[in-house]
Amino acid sequence: MVEAADAAATTAGEGTAEGSDAAATTAGEGAAEGPAFECAICWQDVCGEPATLPCCGRAPAGSTTVYCARCLEIICETSPCGVGRCPTCSGFMQKAPGGGLTVAAGIDECGVCHQARPVAERLRGTPVCGACSLGVRHPLRYECERCHSVQRIPHPMYRYQVDGPAAFGNNSWFCGGGECQDFTKWRVHPADVQRVPADDCPEAWGRREDWFAQVRVQRLREATAAGAADADAVALPLTGGPAPLLVRLGWG
Repeated sequence: MVEAADAAATTAGEGTAEGSDAAATTAGEGAAEGPAFECAICWQDVCGEPATLPCCGRAPAGSTTVYCARCLEIICETSPCGVGRCPTCSGFMQKAPGGGLTVAAGIDECGVCHQARPVAERLRGTPVCGACSLGVRHPLRYECERCHSVQRIPHPMYRYQVDGPAAFGNNSWFCGGGECQDFTKWRVHPADVQRVPADDCPEAWGRREDWFAQVRVQRLREATAAGAADADAVALPLTGGPAPLLVRLGWG
């Protein structure tokens, strides 16, 4: 009787263990797949969790303004010196050496705008922030609010034109080319408005979708390249060895 009970208990234990293992395996497989979400930039359904922004964290539960990691990486890769702007809070971010994203490091006084900002690069030893790095390479013409003289400014002053491209900004720069010789407000010259990057102008300009469209184009290029590589990999076995089936049958 004792032996029979022990055998029954052993069998039940094995069955329970097997059932638990099977349940754990099934649960693990389901967890690995995870829920899908729609990226607000590329509009693709992505499995897993949305990317956590290094500057403002994870989006609140239920928010539809979430992003996939690859779109955020593209923003950094296509920005000056690899320092991109967060699409939610406009903070500075860059790709981390070990993978993922991190807040742009290295705060110092920029030698151009003299503001404490993340250093994107050093020009002849002078620290330059990401904004001025962009401005130095692509200086635009701006109109002074006070004397209306036009001056090239090595800083993206359009960022402060929060009420639109025709409005003067809410931050100042020194007017040295006109009669002011003082810090005044500016607006980008009408002829240079279209040269303002879509990913960097204020949201009120209505070009945010243009920015996301540029990222989607890059995602499409990557997907097309990956598809071509897969097609080449499938076609490789047909280039060597026996002749293709249609040829062997006399159909080619």
